[in-house]
Amino acid sequence: MGGVDRHDRLRSTYSLCKRHKFKKYYVKLLLFIFDIGLTNAWVYYKMCHEDVCSKEGARVDFFQSIAECMVNYNTNWSEYEQSSTAASKLLQDSEVNDGTLQIGICRPVHLNNLPCKLSTKIKICQVCKYELRKPKWKSVTLCPKHGVRLCTEVRQERRNCLPTITKRDGSEVTDWSWTCDTVDSCWNKFHNFYAAQGLFNKKFSLASSGKVKFANYVYTSPLYQKKYTALGIPITVKKGRTAGVGYFDEQMHIQKDDYDDTVDLQYLQQDSEEE
Repeated sequence: MGGVDRHDRLRSTYSLCKRHKFKKYYVKLLLFIFDIGLTNAWVYYKMCHEDVCSKEGARVDFFQSIAECMVNYNTNWSEYEQSSTAASKLLQDSEVNDGTLQIGICRPVHLNNLPCKLSTKIKICQVCKYELRKPKWKSVTLCPKHGVRLCTEVRQERRNCLPTITKRDGSEVTDWSWTCDTVDSCWNKFHNFYAAQGLFNKKFSLASSGKVKFANYVYTSPLYQKKYTALGIPITVKKGRTAGVGYFDEQMHIQKDDYDDTVDLQYLQQDSEEE
C-alpha cells in the first residue's frame, strides 16, 4: 500500500486525467493510462539520474523534454530501443577521450540533461543570437554532434520580424544575405545552412568534472564577414590574413522599443567565459 500511495501522489500532480473533462468515459481512461506511464517513466529516470533529479523543478523539466520530443518532427523514434531510454542511448553512442565526453550524434538533447548547471544567459539559442532576434532560452536543445544550442520552434524570416535592426550609422539594414532566408526552426536552419557555411567552430567539449564548452561563432568566416558588412561595422584585418573582425556591440544595432518590458537586453551580449 505504501508504494501505491506514493505512486498515486506522484500521478496526482501534473495529471492529464484530472485537468481534462470529457463526456466519453474512455477518453478519460486513456489519459489515466498516460498518467501511469509518465509516472513510471519518472520513477525509473530518477533511479538512474539521482543527481539531476535532485534539482528543483527536475520533474517539470522531465515532462517538458518528453513533450518537446513528441511534438518535434525531427525526432527519429526508430532509433529509440524499447529497453533503453533516450539518456542511456545517448551514453551508448558517446566516446570518452582524455576525460572529455565527445558525443557524435545529431539528436536534440535538453540542456537540463547535461551534468552541469547553466545560467539563463548561457541557455539562449545561438542561432537566434546570431540573427539578433529576441533572446530565447525555453525549448532550447543541444546538438551533441556540433555542440550548438538550438531552439526547435519554427521562426519567421529575420527580415520580417522584430526587433528592428539598424546599421552602425542608424540607417535601415537592407542586406540579409548573412541570415538563412527560410521559415524554419533554428535546428533545421543550422544543419541545412549555417553548418555548411562554417559559421561555428568545432570546439565543443563536455568534461567529466561538469564543465562544458559550447561551439562558438567563427568571426572570420565568410558568413560573419557578410554580417559585418550588412551592419556597417569596420573590419580590422591582421597582416597575413584575408579576413578580420570588428568591434561588435549588438545592443547598438537593435531598436529597444521593439522589445517588451520583460526582456533583459543583457542576454544579447557576447558569450561569457562560462562556456
